[in-house]
Amino acid sequence: MSHTRCCRFTQVTYGTGKKKEEEEEKEEKEEEEGEEEEEKEEEEGEEEEEEEEEEEEERD
Repeated sequence: MSHTRCCRFTQVTYGTGKKKEEEEEKEEKEEEEGEEEEEKEEEEGEEEEEEEEEEEEERD
C-alpha cells in the first residue's frame, strides 16, 4: 500500500478525514459569508454616494 493510500485508509477508518473535511467546509462557508458582507457594505457605500450626489445637484 502506498503512503497516500495508507494515510487515506487511516483517515477514513478512524474518522480523522471527516473532521478535516468538516473544518474545510466551515472555513469555506465563513469565507463566503465574509465576501457577502463585503459586497453588502460596498453596495451601501455606493448608495450613500449616490444620495450625496443627488443632494448636491438639488442644491445647485
